[in-house]
Amino acid sequence: MTSAHVRQPCKLLMALLAFSVMWPAGFGLLPPMPVAPVAAAIPGSNGRIAFASNRPSSGDPGDDSEIYTMAPNGSDIQQLTDNAALDFAPSWSPDGSRLVFVSTRNGGRQIFTMRADGAQQTNISNSAAIDIEPSWSPDGTKIAFVRLAGGFPAIYTMN
Repeated sequence: MTSAHVRQPCKLLMALLAFSVMWPAGFGLLPPMPVAPVAAAIPGSNGRIAFASNRPSSGDPGDDSEIYTMAPNGSDIQQLTDNAALDFAPSWSPDGSRLVFVSTRNGGRQIFTMRADGAQQTNISNSAAIDIEPSWSPDGTKIAFVRLAGGFPAIYTMN
């Protein structure tokens, strides 16, 4: 991460967001809940919809979540990630060439990027904190995300 800037959001709102995202599995009090395909990134400039699903694939029993893309009519589904970790919350770059997403493949919830075809999956947050809810800036030069550290969520940006 090359630079990070903390913005002080409404602490109550951010705490509620963090609580709703982290409670099922993040505190270890309940077993991990399956990820359902209920959220998707709006089509990028490439016209494809990105989404996370826990559907079984590639010999995977479906107990984790992977990132997929599809055409707006639901055809041409392509799996972009394939690992035993949770991959979720995809967001298209403004030009449709890259995705940013959250993955647990390195132990915690970290921010990753990849090309639109699934290549070059790279951890860009490399933090001991919990990083979630990534989104590209309109010009594609920064990624905003929520970091949960020290008991309080804060909004960060990185180049």
